[in-house]
Amino acid sequence: MKQTIKILFIFIIAISLSASPAYSIGEIINNADDAVNIPTGEEVLNTTKMQDVIAVLYDIGLTIASIAAVLIGTIIGIRFLLASAGEKAEIKESLVPFLLGCVIVFGAFGIWRLAIMIGNQL
Repeated sequence: MKQTIKILFIFIIAISLSASPAYSIGEIINNADDAVNIPTGEEVLNTTKMQDVIAVLYDIGLTIASIAAVLIGTIIGIRFLLASAGEKAEIKESLVPFLLGCVIVFGAFGIWRLAIMIGNQL
């Protein structure tokens, strides 16, 4: 069971990484050089690029968390359906950390989104 969960997490991470844009080392160096060689009077930080990066990180993190929550919830549900009476009590005990983890993770994403919205209004 634990090995299946590990394989699912590796699969989720591989999919999310393949969906994100890949940057070559040359692009990173050029962007760093552009940041250092800023003419006077121009904006030092490109806030639109920062907002785009933060939005992408938020979307990737939320997608990974959602997929993981659904998969783990499905696995716990299937185990509950197929379990005997004694095993059902153990499975119900595993629901508490799962639900607490979901509340913490999705609450953190909610706080993150709230901070972004407040920051954009300033």
